[in-house]
Amino acid sequence: MMLSMAPCSPLDLLLAHDAMQINALPGCRLTTEQPTLTAHDDHYTLALRAPGVAPCDLTIEVNDGKLVVKGETHKARHTHFVNYAVALPTDADSDSATATSADGLLTVTVPKRAPAAPVSIAVSADADMADADEDDEEAEDKPRPYTLTIAAAGLAPTDVSIALNADGLLEVTGETARTGAKLSRRFRLPRDADVSTATASHIDGLLCIVLPKKAAPEPKKVEVKTTAAAAVATAAAAVMNAAAEAAATNKEASMSAAPEAEAADAGDDEEDGVMV
Repeated sequence: MMLSMAPCSPLDLLLAHDAMQINALPGCRLTTEQPTLTAHDDHYTLALRAPGVAPCDLTIEVNDGKLVVKGETHKARHTHFVNYAVALPTDADSDSATATSADGLLTVTVPKRAPAAPVSIAVSADADMADADEDDEEAEDKPRPYTLTIAAAGLAPTDVSIALNADGLLEVTGETARTGAKLSRRFRLPRDADVSTATASHIDGLLCIVLPKKAAPEPKKVEVKTTAAAAVATAAAAVMNAAAEAAATNKEASMSAAPEAEAADAGDDEEDGVMV
C-alpha cells in the first residue's frame, strides 16, 4: 500500500473505508497495487514504487519467508508512506537479499538457493520409537512437532520409501506384489519443518511421520543502497525541505510579531498627543 496526502481531517481518514473513498479526500492519493516479483535463472527481483519516500526512510525486513517494506517521509506540505508485505518463494535466499532505491523505485534482489540434496527418512516398525515420538510431542519445553499420518495397509515398513526431493516436496511411495498395495503421495511441508531430524514409524498399517520444528529465525534487515545520482537528489530534496520548513517558521514568526509592532506604534502615537 502506498499513500500520499496533504494535511486533512483525521475524522475523514477514519470514515474512509477503502481506496476510492480516501482518494476522494482533498490532497490524498492511495494505491493498493502489488509489487512485481519476477523470477530469473538464479535470483528473484521485486520492484515496487515508493514516490516521495526518501531511501533513508525505507526499512526492509525479512522474517519467516515474508519481505516487509515500510517507509514514511514527512514534508512541509505532504506525507508519503509505503507499507508492503510479500511472501517469498521457498527457494529464495533471504539472508543474501540486497536492495537499491533510485528515482522513487525500490528494487530488491533475492538470490535463489542451490537445490538441496534429496533427504531420506528411515521407516521403523518399532512401537517403542512411536511411543518416544509421542513423549516428545508432549514435552512442554519443545515446540509441538508436525505429525503426518497416512493409511498404508498391505505394505510392510520395508516397502515404504520417504524422501524429500529437490523441489522441497516430501514423497511417500510404496508398492508390493505380495498384496498388490500401492502408495504414492506428495506433501508440501511448512518452512520450519526439520526433515533432517524427522522420524517415521509403520505400525498396523498406519504410517506416522514426525517432523520437529526448526527454531524461529531472527528477523533480518536489508540495507537500502542508492545510486550516486539518487543520493545527490535525496540530499537536494532534504535541503529544499529544510528550507521550506524554515520559511514557514519565519512566516509564522513574522505574522505573530506584526500585531505587537502595530500595538507599539499605536502607543507611540498616543504619547505624542498627550497634553501637559
